[in-house]
Amino acid sequence: MTSQLNVDTIVDKAGSGGSNIKIANTSVAVSEGGAATTTTLQGLAKAWTALQTDASSDYVYDSFNNSGHVDNGSGDHTISYTNSFRAAHNYTTGGFQTHTSDSGTTLSMKPYTKATIATGSTRYNALYVHASGAGVADNEYACVTSHGDLA
Repeated sequence: MTSQLNVDTIVDKAGSGGSNIKIANTSVAVSEGGAATTTTLQGLAKAWTALQTDASSDYVYDSFNNSGHVDNGSGDHTISYTNSFRAAHNYTTGGFQTHTSDSGTTLSMKPYTKATIATGSTRYNALYVHASGAGVADNEYACVTSHGDLA
């Protein structure tokens, strides 16, 4: 027989605030329309970083599951994770960047090489394409997000 718990609010024992809730890795969420479900943990971002890379010193505005950022050179960066991913090539990393000095520039991010996608870090290039050329460059604002299974 299955059980169901119906409550309006869950608070700590003192009744003064929220409570930590642990869910199983098989927990599902129902879509807004109710027609589909998704595994809750699979859908969560496991790491993200918002940073500036065009100043004399890089600056991380905010992050989650990020243990550090390394500037390897112009447009070449490594983000390290506090909690590693389960396997090196079983997670995705994507992002965007902005650069104010080149209007009309197409910007993208890509892994440095397949070998630089590790369980504990991702090295990536910040790329640009402009009518006057293409290459790698540091940018005033970049965001990187990773999804996958943690170890």
